[in-house]
Amino acid sequence: MLFQYAQLGSNTIRLVRFSSRSTLLDLHVNIEHQANYSEQDVHYSVLSYQIHPELERTGLTLNGRTRMIDNHALRALQAVWKDHKDGDRFWLDALSVNQADPYEVREQKKQLSSVYASADQVLLWLAAENAEAGSNVLAKRAALYVQDAADGGALCMARKLLVLSGDQSCTLETTQQTARQAGSL
Repeated sequence: MLFQYAQLGSNTIRLVRFSSRSTLLDLHVNIEHQANYSEQDVHYSVLSYQIHPELERTGLTLNGRTRMIDNHALRALQAVWKDHKDGDRFWLDALSVNQADPYEVREQKKQLSSVYASADQVLLWLAAENAEAGSNVLAKRAALYVQDAADGGALCMARKLLVLSGDQSCTLETTQQTARQAGSL
């Protein structure tokens, strides 16, 4: 049976948490509604990933039901599953937004910058291109991606932007980080 979304309330987002039944090749996640997500005591990470024109979709288990998502979203989830801790919660558009509801997509898009800025961190997953490339190459690739990404403006609002690609990672400076540093000088 396929997963059905429940209606979102005002100032509410959906967050995904990995189930203890998950394996790298068989992800099980649960979704929960988080009201007042921008408050200080609410903790979650945003998972941003390269949306690819490929149409191939793969199933995962969401609240015990099958949910089809594009392969890049699944690979991004698999990348963060490897290092997640119990209790970690994630926002990602492929699961946190009911893509079949045009009204919800519009409403969630309006608050995208707030969702990113309120997260503890934004994890930007880029498909691995060259396993030998260093963190400087990864940082340059990420900076180029952010310039053209549909969520590029929201990415710049992140408190912390961690870029993941294969076994490599690096931290990218964001507008919010730069503003905080300038304010403390």
